[in-house]
Amino acid sequence: MSASLPLWLNLLSQAVIVFLLSQISLSLLWFFSKTSIHTSRSQWQAILLWSTVSLPWFISVSCFFLAGQSEHFNSNNSVIQVYFHWHHNFIFSWQSWHGFSLVISLLISLYLCRKAYITLKNYRIQDKKRRVLSLLTRNSEGHFEHSQALAFTSGLIRPKVYISTGLVQQLTAEELVMVTLHEQAHANRYDPLQKWLFLLAASFFPRLIAQQLIAAMELTMEYGADHKVSQRFDALGVAEALIKIARLMGSPSKQVEQRLHYLITPEQITSKSAPLNQILPLFQPLTILLLQITLPLVAVVFALDFLHHLFDQWLWHFN
Repeated sequence: MSASLPLWLNLLSQAVIVFLLSQISLSLLWFFSKTSIHTSRSQWQAILLWSTVSLPWFISVSCFFLAGQSEHFNSNNSVIQVYFHWHHNFIFSWQSWHGFSLVISLLISLYLCRKAYITLKNYRIQDKKRRVLSLLTRNSEGHFEHSQALAFTSGLIRPKVYISTGLVQQLTAEELVMVTLHEQAHANRYDPLQKWLFLLAASFFPRLIAQQLIAAMELTMEYGADHKVSQRFDALGVAEALIKIARLMGSPSKQVEQRLHYLITPEQITSKSAPLNQILPLFQPLTILLLQITLPLVAVVFALDFLHHLFDQWLWHFN
């Protein structure tokens, strides 16, 4: 084993613990703040959800590379050396808990990435079928022939809006414009691609938390698309159209209720009025974002070395 390899393997095992500490602290924060996040504007909801699933990666990778710089191991006064150090940087054994943690982490990561890849593969197959169906049955107005009421956006790199003739025939001209604007908003923001990337990042959280995060992101994307429509049409009119379209398409009632509440909440209707109405809603999401950044760092700083000593004492170490 080369001189530097044990160092990097130890740093990887350290990064695993940093990732877990960050994930635990963010999961707890999500549990206590999810109601507040749901009441924020859609833009802030998306930011807070993305920061929840991405910060564990950012923090662990940052610690790995910062601690891996040789100069940090030459100074006893270095902050990195004080808080992010191993007592045996150049000694590593696969038969220790360090090696075991790396193997387990690798296996879990491969399993989750494989599941995400299968999801992606199936999605691309479905997207190809949709494009072929659209080309074969598309009418002069660009809608594909189908008896069911359908409207969706499909495609990762080149998202495209699909609206069936079964839905078009039951809508007024104004309602059709609303549906088109809604789906076009999904396409313009590459929501199908974002949804898959978010699913991949969230899958590393505990299953219950991951399911809640994914459902929250899907709802947030709908909020954003609905808000885009309400910028052109009256919010109450959009809400009425949403009720009708949801009934035709058989959308989940709970999600429809949440979208209606978001559309007609006073904050959304008066968001363009006094400057104070635009400033006050920022305090809550900014506070949550600050906690998302500080809590994992505090957990890492105060718990990393303690856990290292605890594992060394109670779990098997070096042979």
